[in-house]
Amino acid sequence: MGTRGRPGHWIIGAGPGQTRGEPKRRENRSRSVGHAVTQFRIRTLGARDAEALFGLRRESLRDAPLAFLASPEDDLAASAEAVGQLLERPGSAVFGAFSETLCGMLGLHRGHHLKAAHRVNLWGLFVRQRCRGQGAGEQLLAAAMAQARTLEGARSIHVSVSGAAPAARRLYERAGFSLWGTEPEAIQFEGRLVSEHHMRLALALPAGSGASLS
Repeated sequence: MGTRGRPGHWIIGAGPGQTRGEPKRRENRSRSVGHAVTQFRIRTLGARDAEALFGLRRESLRDAPLAFLASPEDDLAASAEAVGQLLERPGSAVFGAFSETLCGMLGLHRGHHLKAAHRVNLWGLFVRQRCRGQGAGEQLLAAAMAQARTLEGARSIHVSVSGAAPAARRLYERAGFSLWGTEPEAIQFEGRLVSEHHMRLALALPAGSGASLS
């Protein structure tokens, strides 16, 4: 039903004979607002990355508990083995940003229900402290958006952002996402409650294309 990305580098933009948004095995460059930009190595993660991704995911849940609905105690990625299975799941991909080692991640998946297969969902955006403010999040999002545009029948990208993560919300807004709803008191942690913002980006479809799903 969907296309799974292959490990490689990604770039946004059209070159000779390339459709805009099409994945290309080149290094990713990004523009970062108000910050110097580092060229990270961005690629889809595979089973060999399970241990590193498991560590990064655990760090994200500890570092920013109010930014994610999951907790270390109930996260689906509860072990390196579980992460390996997640990375092999059809219709999904996890993108990693590398600066010597893995320092950022962003997940993408399509719903398993046929009636929701036109929706692409993003999850788990996180960048380690040492790589923040250098364009890693922007480059990860660019790779995920490029992948979404290759999925047959995909019409929109969706993401939910915690009110405790204003920088993430601004990142999505700069990429063209718009807010369509806010859920008050969606996340509770140690007596603190925060809202969750639901955002959407419509994907431009090629002329004459339909909504057929494979």
